[in-house]
Amino acid sequence: MSRLPSGHPSGVPSVHPSSPSPSPPPPPCPQVYSDCIAEIHDLVETYRGEWEMPGLKLGFNASRGYHLVIPGSVPALPAALVQAVKNRSTIAAATEELLSLSERAKESLFNIYVMLHVIVGDLAGVVRGHVSVLFKAAESVALLDLLASFVSLVVTAPDPTAWCRPIYSENGPTVITRGRHLLVERALHSPYVPNDVYLGPGANMQVRAGARRGRAQGMGHAGR
Repeated sequence: MSRLPSGHPSGVPSVHPSSPSPSPPPPPCPQVYSDCIAEIHDLVETYRGEWEMPGLKLGFNASRGYHLVIPGSVPALPAALVQAVKNRSTIAAATEELLSLSERAKESLFNIYVMLHVIVGDLAGVVRGHVSVLFKAAESVALLDLLASFVSLVVTAPDPTAWCRPIYSENGPTVITRGRHLLVERALHSPYVPNDVYLGPGANMQVRAGARRGRAQGMGHAGR
């Protein structure tokens, strides 16, 4: 601190606090959580050696958090244990230090969730402005996948000439000769029977008989 000289008009010494040195930034939440988990495992290893309990294990559940799992055959429990609960063949307990570390890990994990929520929210806001591009890209990929599937079907077919590109017109009847169903034909274990369809002004009805699947395929061809 600095003082004014004795002849200063105000006669009151002025005090200028010195600026504090900047504190180092806190470690990121994932690092804090990782350090807590490492300390918990090291602490359990220490207990295992000090208490001479090779069967001592580290447990975790949503209600208790991290805790110690001790074999039920242990003759006496260490005095440092708290919240001991007897189960069928084990004893669940903890120590004050383990409870503190477990609470720190829980808080760090909660902070990680909050941080991820903010990051994902910001990312969603950026993506939302370009979602139309993603839809167009998805449609393009789907179209390429459809064309590649058609090519693979024709190339691997026993008779590639059985497949052709349909011709569409606004006027005239609907004529399908030896129509096939791509997916059903692949799933069948028996020979596929093609279907013929003719629909026009003079033939606007067809009678389908036989297996139920055949009727459905014929109506599907006519509807498409």
